[in-house]
Amino acid sequence: MKVEIFAKWLWLTGGGERVVVTLADALIRAGHHAIIDTLAPVDFSALTSAFGKDISPVELRVNGPYTTLFTKAPVIRRYVDLANEFAFRRTGDCDIYVDLSASSSLGATYPRLPEATYWTPPIDFRRYISQLLRDRIHRIVFDPYVSKLTTLLEKMNEVPLHFAASHYCEETIRQYYAGHFHAPIRVLYPPVNIKEWKPPGNQSERKGVVSLARFSSWKRHDLQLKIVGDDIPLTMVGGAKADEEKETVSDLEQRKTRNVRILLNQPLEVVKRELWGSKVFLHTADGEPAALAIVEATAAGNIPIVRNSGGSIELVGFPELTFTSVEEAREKVVKALAGDYDDYLPRLSAHIAQSDESVFCSTFINAIEQVYSRSH
Repeated sequence: MKVEIFAKWLWLTGGGERVVVTLADALIRAGHHAIIDTLAPVDFSALTSAFGKDISPVELRVNGPYTTLFTKAPVIRRYVDLANEFAFRRTGDCDIYVDLSASSSLGATYPRLPEATYWTPPIDFRRYISQLLRDRIHRIVFDPYVSKLTTLLEKMNEVPLHFAASHYCEETIRQYYAGHFHAPIRVLYPPVNIKEWKPPGNQSERKGVVSLARFSSWKRHDLQLKIVGDDIPLTMVGGAKADEEKETVSDLEQRKTRNVRILLNQPLEVVKRELWGSKVFLHTADGEPAALAIVEATAAGNIPIVRNSGGSIELVGFPELTFTSVEEAREKVVKALAGDYDDYLPRLSAHIAQSDESVFCSTFINAIEQVYSRSH
């Protein structure tokens, strides 16, 4: 079976890239021909280094959009950018087409509908349309686009197989698309190789707090500084490639106190050692779709204390380990450091089994194989 995977961007080594690489690797091992369709050249060796999976047998198709030519005419440039949304979803000769970037578009902007999609929360369709049609000039320019887009969005209901990264993602999709998208959706948590994150021995000397996330502003590292104050040891581990992420790191460096360390763009083994030596994992993001880092930290033996927002609470599974305010978070971090939540560890370990990559791969591949068999 020839399976083409559309992934809009593969320039980071975050959760989206993890999903792409894990699925491609699983397809290869299952004897299928895997194709990755993306917008720009990809360094497979960097992905292999980040995720420990050799995807060199994968066929790469660079399906770049039109070049933006009108840099000084915002309205025209916006129109060209919108045209790209239609241009880059062109499928090749494949048996199954999988869109792993469905949340990055507002509808089925492809000549051939995919057989499967994997969703994280999309752009808010309602706000997007109101911005496009905000005045008479924009209505004249963009009304044909909006009309076509709404029609295409309705066509998404014809796709036979939809997955979402969490129940939160599914609820958000339904809300943002305001009734246009009503097809059944199966929840399938993003993949983590849980065995890989388990500590190599008994880590009895655990201490301090660790966080693991890209240094994007919506990850809310600023809240972490408030939670730990100037006395609780905290190590922030994460990556920063985009300008906004680098600016976030610079701001944190200026604001942090001496009890806070920042480890930037570290190798995987360093990240693991930090998690294996820490007692508490702190997660503070706004509306996280499904944080792989929570599963990794839990597998590494940390007590997760996470913000009561987005899909994070599904991956923790216990309301007692979530918080809604800085004061509540600090109280629970202190209790976790004292060992008050240690009895949760076996139950946490059992709960994250739903996020193991073996579950993701077998569920996804079995589902698309069934779709393929029904159509042939």
